[in-house]
Amino acid sequence: MRANRILSAVSVTAVPENVDRQLFVQAMLGKQFMMHYDLMERNTYLVCGSYTEVKTLTGALPGLEIEESATKSTPLSEATCIIAACRGSGGNVVDQITKVFAGTHAHLFVVFVPARREEVMAAKVRAERMLSGKETGFTESTSTRGDVMSQTASRHRETYFGSDEKDVLLDILDSLKSSALANCKAYKCIMFVCGDRLKIIDYINAKLPVVESFEVRTGSAEEIYDMATRIDALPLDASRAAMLLGFSDTVRTSRIVQTAGQRSSGDVELGQALEGSVKRTGRNVLSEASSLNLGTLISGVPGTGKTFAAMHIAGQLVKKGGTHIAVISPTEEWNGFGYANKLRVVSLHDSRLRLNFFKCDSAIGVQRFYENLAMLLASASEAGPYTNSLEKCILAAFRKVYAQGSVPDPLKVYDSIEEAIVEQHGKRVGNGVKYTKHGENNRAALENLRTMLNRPEFSKKEGEDFADLLEQGAVFDLSGLSNKMKRFYYALILNQIYSIADTFDTNGDRELRLLVCLEEAQIVLGEERDSAAASDLEQRIQDFRKRGVGLVLITHSVTEIEPSIRRLCQTKMYFRQNSDVTRFAAADLLFGEADKDVLIERLKGLEQRTCAVNYMQGRERASACFLMLPEEQAEFGESRQPDASAREAEGFGDAVATLTDKEGVKQGGVRVQLFYVGEKVCEGITDHDGSVSLGRTIKGNAYRLVVLGEKKKDSRTFNIIGGEINIVRI
Repeated sequence: MRANRILSAVSVTAVPENVDRQLFVQAMLGKQFMMHYDLMERNTYLVCGSYTEVKTLTGALPGLEIEESATKSTPLSEATCIIAACRGSGGNVVDQITKVFAGTHAHLFVVFVPARREEVMAAKVRAERMLSGKETGFTESTSTRGDVMSQTASRHRETYFGSDEKDVLLDILDSLKSSALANCKAYKCIMFVCGDRLKIIDYINAKLPVVESFEVRTGSAEEIYDMATRIDALPLDASRAAMLLGFSDTVRTSRIVQTAGQRSSGDVELGQALEGSVKRTGRNVLSEASSLNLGTLISGVPGTGKTFAAMHIAGQLVKKGGTHIAVISPTEEWNGFGYANKLRVVSLHDSRLRLNFFKCDSAIGVQRFYENLAMLLASASEAGPYTNSLEKCILAAFRKVYAQGSVPDPLKVYDSIEEAIVEQHGKRVGNGVKYTKHGENNRAALENLRTMLNRPEFSKKEGEDFADLLEQGAVFDLSGLSNKMKRFYYALILNQIYSIADTFDTNGDRELRLLVCLEEAQIVLGEERDSAAASDLEQRIQDFRKRGVGLVLITHSVTEIEPSIRRLCQTKMYFRQNSDVTRFAAADLLFGEADKDVLIERLKGLEQRTCAVNYMQGRERASACFLMLPEEQAEFGESRQPDASAREAEGFGDAVATLTDKEGVKQGGVRVQLFYVGEKVCEGITDHDGSVSLGRTIKGNAYRLVVLGEKKKDSRTFNIIGGEINIVRI
């Protein structure tokens, strides 16, 4: 016994559907291996002399998946060694044992020891002699009559010819002959049972012809592995040895989907091709960057690798150069990618970067800019059945605002929209406004706009140039915003990106100038089917091709994207899908003659970083296939966040109003209210010095101060500046 033997143990986590056990054994011929079944934990372990031997096996058996794992350390003071012949027995015996005795405190070891040529030939001769001796032997009779003696011998031979003993011996001899014809490739198979032995041994006796069984003392799986080499057992050929190979019912089943061969040409690697959807081939699946102009859809449940797939593609484009990257993400997981690739990371929830989302680049037609913006804002406003009404109000306001210039003040934009709602769906009554039902709904739908304008960095006329941001590449991080606000910011940012893309000429069919990645792209489309935003996106995917713009939509479920948009996206990467949508995903994928039911089941159980792919080779569709993404080498970078407290202090200040009469006499005891973008933000009463603190306000922004009279009609309105001391003459 080798005291210090080091074995390689792996946990079998998946096997192919209808696994070919004979192929498993044939792949290991010439190498000793052991199957260890922990019946309490219901785990299946494969134990070999080295990990290299295991990798050889996984390469020969597509769908077999393993994890490096030490077999559970269990005291094995006693074991029963069983040498049994194996023949057709109504199913795999080991599979039955692991199922029937699951949860018991027992371990089953099946050791497969390669038999040498001389062992096979010697066993063949021994079996032939045993069979020959049995056939000629008979029991003597005490009768003196010859005819009775003859009848007794005949009865003995007939009994033997129909017995299990003869069938087993013939089966062993047939196995040895098959081994001899196959260049003596055979295994000696020995079973060891530890723990609750008696019931399992009785079960084996009922299922298999047991040649011999005896007690042994052992301390570990390594000792069992070595002990088996010294036990004399009749060799079995690969087909019969495979009948003693089993897997616990907890081992996952890998379904095989046959795919056609793939061509490999292009400058963007999508991943590594998988044969039959399970076996790594080492061949990279390549596509041309310009093929991404035709639209890309990446879908799958959380944690399957969607975002990493998009980063893998975008990272190659950054290194190659010539393509600008724009990412909108509701989480911060793209931030590290942005920092590592020297992109601008704009965290909208605590950014110090000033952005005027209403600023129109002079190279873009103003009318097209504000028409698109009105549509996107109305779709993102959650106005429900009043979306069209709100869009009309926004359009009416934009016509007036943008007639005065392409860079309007955001506060004037809001005032103009509110005024348009009053004109179309309300009327002024004294110092107030009475709205219709449409007007009340439209004004309520502006809540997102009011929330945004309460941020100093988004309420200034001056702001960063979006064209400069995209020139460097940008990641827009929306992680700190509420779900309601995310749709609103998607609309504002997308409109800027769309407008810049509109400035590209139409000769970009063979190049990729800009790649736009939209995480959780369903946010853009909203909950309504056939929405204006969805129709707009559909049209843009078609138009982007000739402008050299690639759009990558990333969603958790394929059904979150309109079928018309899915059909337009020529590159599809579908990771594991929820069971209720897999049939839709399978219908989108063009796998030719592949069994749809098998494809659906495979999509339900795809492993992490594994996906089904439709892609383009130039302007031709390549054969659909399965691929695995490369291993993540390291984090892309730290998701650094700006100091939120510093931003809070920056841009805000207390506003103070001092009220005097026309002669400069300070007015105390006067009730006032402060309004900003249509909402009351505070109220108070002036002290004996005529002053009142109005709390935190945005420095430099205009606020409306209402000095209340005894009657509502006597109230007067004045403009003050946030963050300053204001003298108001009333």
